[in-house]
Amino acid sequence: MYTFTITATTEGGTTTETGTFTWTLTDPCLDGALISTESQGTYDDDYSGMTETYTLTPFTLTRVDCEPRVMYACTSVTATDSFTKTLCTGSEDVKMDGIDLLANYAELYPFTTATLPA
Repeated sequence: MYTFTITATTEGGTTTETGTFTWTLTDPCLDGALISTESQGTYDDDYSGMTETYTLTPFTLTRVDCEPRVMYACTSVTATDSFTKTLCTGSEDVKMDGIDLLANYAELYPFTTATLPA
């Protein structure tokens, strides 16, 4: 923020009036209204043990010059069943690397192979 003082003086050098105004500069990239989410893909798996990689569809930014300052993180994983494997920790580079999704049947039912049906 900048504060300016404006002074009016006469030809003889006498100050007659002063006034101030401020100029406030705000970071446009901090405005959440500039970012709108995009639909992300969905994945189906039957605990196949095959890795699928989630690929980010970048969000739309009203100001493209903010793009280098927007960071993406996987911060919440919810599941509808008892499968509780941690799929992301927040430290992944979601934009560059995506997130590897891997679910094995043995993780769903953690028994030794000797107790699984043939």
